[in-house]
Amino acid sequence: MAATGDRYAFSISRRGRTRSINGRMPSSLEMAKDSSNSEMALA
Repeated sequence: MAATGDRYAFSISRRGRTRSINGRMPSSLEMAKDSSNSEMALA
């Protein structure tokens, strides 16, 4: 499950970064923070 979680978190963080770069969705910042928290929790 750990591997799956890391994979999922990585995908989210990747999407969050891409969206933040586009700057189209303001919620992307919140998602990026959530992904960071998830990565820290997994680590």
